[in-house]
Amino acid sequence: MNRAPGGRLSRRFLAQSGWALFGLVGPTLAQLAYVVLAARALGVADFGRLMLCVAVGAIAMTLSGAGAGGVAMKGIARQPAAAARLFGQTLVLTLLTAPLLVPACVLVTLAVAPPPMPPALPLGIALADVVCWRITFTCQQVFIGLGQQARGALIGLATPLARCLVAALILADPPAAPLPVFAIGYAAATVVAMAIAVTVTCRRIGRPVLRRGRFRYGEGVGFALLWLNASVQVECDKLILSYFATVADVGIYALASRLMDGAFSPPRALKNLLQARMFREGASGHDAIFRFSLRILPVVAVYGVVVWAGIVVCAPFAVAVFGDRYARLAAILPAIGALPLLRAIADIGGEVFIAADRVGLSTAVQVLATLVRVVLGIVLVRAAGLAGAVSAALAATLVAAVVFWGVSWVVSRQKNE
Repeated sequence: MNRAPGGRLSRRFLAQSGWALFGLVGPTLAQLAYVVLAARALGVADFGRLMLCVAVGAIAMTLSGAGAGGVAMKGIARQPAAAARLFGQTLVLTLLTAPLLVPACVLVTLAVAPPPMPPALPLGIALADVVCWRITFTCQQVFIGLGQQARGALIGLATPLARCLVAALILADPPAAPLPVFAIGYAAATVVAMAIAVTVTCRRIGRPVLRRGRFRYGEGVGFALLWLNASVQVECDKLILSYFATVADVGIYALASRLMDGAFSPPRALKNLLQARMFREGASGHDAIFRFSLRILPVVAVYGVVVWAGIVVCAPFAVAVFGDRYARLAAILPAIGALPLLRAIADIGGEVFIAADRVGLSTAVQVLATLVRVVLGIVLVRAAGLAGAVSAALAATLVAAVVFWGVSWVVSRQKNE
């Protein structure tokens, strides 16, 4: 880590840390605000339908661009001069994959969601997330690769803040049919945020080179599958709950997930802050990045334990904050409060293999965790409903953490023998 003379952390490192934290906590809080406002504006049933569409869109977004965003971020971290070419390549691949993913989102949502589900809703959400939000997120990845956390943080805040404004306007003046109006506003807000992000990015790196060029599809698909598995693990419970339980359960679980995302933001911010350094360490081999990651692990572990304790203490106040319709939220928070701790440990463990150019191995572990998540989710949700979804989330994340660090330790030990 960057240190000033005397062992003190440098001002530049502390400033970057602050921006990295803001870049994740800020958007997460804005997303939580928009979720709460949307829940009150739409009502339980329509809010459940909205979160189903968002879940499917989030899963599809990971495949948008065939993982080019991850390849670009890694390439920019190692070769900043290639930023315009890699950014342009990502834009082209995103637009090429969208015509396949958007219709798939609509079909999957209509097949899973309980009727009635207006087709305009999944279509609007899919276009917003698969195309516009993917491009905005790529802009953020460009600045993460460049090590410019401040600009990345502001870009990351634009989309959830715009969506929060839409939800607040609808809540203040509810239309006769709020759900279609919200879908239109959701899409419009995402387009505006994308335009801002692309403008800021182009001013920094220059005009993007809009050519597909020679793309490392194997590495890109590895990134895409890694993100897909992570997204399925987070979002699949909502789809399973919608089938075996009710849309109210989907809404409660979605709100709990947003709270856990907020609690997970500081460890993720630390990882984003150090990601460029991790890629450089990974260029020296697995052992170098493994030893570097061991220095990060105690920090995120201590943080996770403290946050878990805080969630347990604050759980009884959830109903007072969110209303009587979320009464069951207080019952699941003490258990799901362990999720930020497990996610942080698993996330750092997975990053070891990505930085060491072993994306395939990281993807394989995530596939295992996803299979555990889906199978346990179906079994436990069917048996215990909302509590079963929480148990499945904790078990799958624990499996990923244990396997990641276990395999990484074995590989490092073999290298040193």
